[in-house]
Amino acid sequence: MPITSADSLRSVYTCSTLAALLLATRLGTSTIQPKPFDASFFIALLGLVCIICRAVCVAIGLRKAGSVALLASTPPGSRVYDQLYHEVKTYALLLLAARVFVTTALWSMNTLVLLLYRPLVSHMTWTKRVITGTWILIAITYVAVVLITFLDCQPFRLYWDVNNVRRCSQTQIQLLAQCVSNAAIELILMAIAIPVVSVRGAKRSQVIRLSCFISLGVFCVIVSVVRIRYVWADDGSLPGRSFWASISLLIATCVANAPALYGAAVLLHRKATGASYGYGATTGHGTTRGKSGKGGTQMETQIQVQDEEKGPIQVEVEVTMTQDTPIRK
Repeated sequence: MPITSADSLRSVYTCSTLAALLLATRLGTSTIQPKPFDASFFIALLGLVCIICRAVCVAIGLRKAGSVALLASTPPGSRVYDQLYHEVKTYALLLLAARVFVTTALWSMNTLVLLLYRPLVSHMTWTKRVITGTWILIAITYVAVVLITFLDCQPFRLYWDVNNVRRCSQTQIQLLAQCVSNAAIELILMAIAIPVVSVRGAKRSQVIRLSCFISLGVFCVIVSVVRIRYVWADDGSLPGRSFWASISLLIATCVANAPALYGAAVLLHRKATGASYGYGATTGHGTTRGKSGKGGTQMETQIQVQDEEKGPIQVEVEVTMTQDTPIRK
């Protein structure tokens, strides 16, 4: 059963709203972190802007899609023809913009996941090389997909040419490049996370969380495969492409932001219960050593603080205790 424009619009509105809410919540809860305006904050903000802009472009573009058929049946030179030609050109440009926005949003989510995993596996030599290679792959594939978006139909004016606009708008090379590249990046990100799950001595809660995130990543890959198959069978129609792109974008947003939102919820709970210390929570302390001096007794205590992103941190606290009155036996 083919997907209609109404189905596509409902998918765009629903998925875009949910994805935007997840990103907005992440940005709002970043204020409780010691570094609220780090790289992940601005990448999440970029993703939020792209999701909103993409929804606007698709909503307007789907409403103007009917002008393509009307333009083909209207004689050139008339006032109606000029008006329809302008609408078709707007439709084509909005379509291209929407594809760039969805690509940017998807790659932003992949970048957030990579930023999350990087401190967890940075102590492993081989993962450093894999992470560096993944950064390069993300950059190369993003540039390639964007270039294919604009170069898939040449010369560029054919995108709104009355005889070629439908063929250019339904071309599937850009879709194939986007889905395959995104699925490949997802698989690499899951491979990076596997050592964290299988490491000896890892916390059970951390293993469960990362296992859930890996499962969501697998679901992302499955959606990309289904998206290719369905859109290919539907001859690349705009409603079908927009429908499946919206679902893929929502799942990618869930995968990228669920860890940050979970961590923020834990921090808020610990702050509410008074169990927080700095960026994390105190999990234990080391040996206390005392040194006697003229001013009193100086004590040094090592406290282990659990950082939500960087793991356990050793903090030394120096305390000086004075005694004005000698203790009588």
